[in-house]
Amino acid sequence: GIRDDEARLRFSGFNPVPYKVIVFLVAGALAGISGALYTIQSGIVSPQYMAISMSIEMVIWVAVGGRGTLIGPIIGAVLVNYLRSLVSEALPEAWLFVQGGLFIFVVVLMPDGIYGWFKNGGLTRMLAAFGIAKKSPTYPKLDLDKSFSS
Repeated sequence: GIRDDEARLRFSGFNPVPYKVIVFLVAGALAGISGALYTIQSGIVSPQYMAISMSIEMVIWVAVGGRGTLIGPIIGAVLVNYLRSLVSEALPEAWLFVQGGLFIFVVVLMPDGIYGWFKNGGLTRMLAAFGIAKKSPTYPKLDLDKSFSS
């Protein structure tokens, strides 16, 4: 009810505030645990990890992989970080331009991300456009203009 229509929920006599507070507390606790585990794993905490660039990069992970699923951002994180390592080896100065171009490309041409593109049959359509895969079958036009009246 909170997600769909909070005003209607309040009008029905329910108070969503305690549930929202619990969700906020759980999210904060998970973020704190994640930060502690990251510190243990990396051995250092630096202000650069709290910069806006890290937040933007995470948004790009989600945009590239796909929103609304668990696997989409994981795919996006793996692909973007792999691409970063490839580009940074060859042209370290160009990474920000590549990252911006990748973000614009995905937002304009694949609004649901790579996972959504595969899920919605984007690969099949692309292969069919190049003549590599069969196009989806079309059904013959039926003559349905006859009427049955007495």
